[in-house]
Amino acid sequence: MLMLAAQPEPLRLITTESPPTSSPGEFWLIVGICLLVFVVSSLGAVYLLWRRSLDSDPSDFAFRAMARRLGVSRHERRLLREIARERSIPPAALLTSPAALAETLQEARRAHEGDDRKTIDRIARRLLAT
Repeated sequence: MLMLAAQPEPLRLITTESPPTSSPGEFWLIVGICLLVFVVSSLGAVYLLWRRSLDSDPSDFAFRAMARRLGVSRHERRLLREIARERSIPPAALLTSPAALAETLQEARRAHEGDDRKTIDRIARRLLAT
């Protein structure tokens, strides 16, 4: 007996709905969001690295914290660091010892002129006021 087996056709699903497609606007929205996340996280990483570099020296961190607490401006901090470096003194030591600060500022006043001298006088009035 010879049976011929009929090969069935593959099943095809016929629907009236078309497959969902995304619009170009959705693509660019996703690209924009990814770019925004990348830029924000990159800026955050740069900021954290910058802050870490500032806090790497404990003595400098202590100086900045004390100076901020005492109301010393950035310009005055820069000048105090310069004065301390000229005399090979840690800047934090100037702010912890009123006697060392008074002596150092008196010497620095003689060595500096113009705006620096005025700034030194302003620092002395503020930090050495009794």
